[in-house]
Amino acid sequence: MVRHITQRELRDGTPDLMRAIEEGDSFVLMRNGMPVADIVSRSQKPTFANVDRAADPDPHRGPGEPDQ
Repeated sequence: MVRHITQRELRDGTPDLMRAIEEGDSFVLMRNGMPVADIVSRSQKPTFANVDRAADPDPHRGPGEPDQ
């Protein structure tokens, strides 16, 4: 679960937040009620599109034609 935190909570609770982030927790940093940053552990793997299912970069190339 992602928890929303304020700038003050970040400043005042940095050690506890760092421990939570190291354990895999995620946070959304809020400023004046608006989200300004996602705080996530570096150990969390980003998700990328499957290259095999990505759109053809040259949709005008005919079947069997090599990449240029």
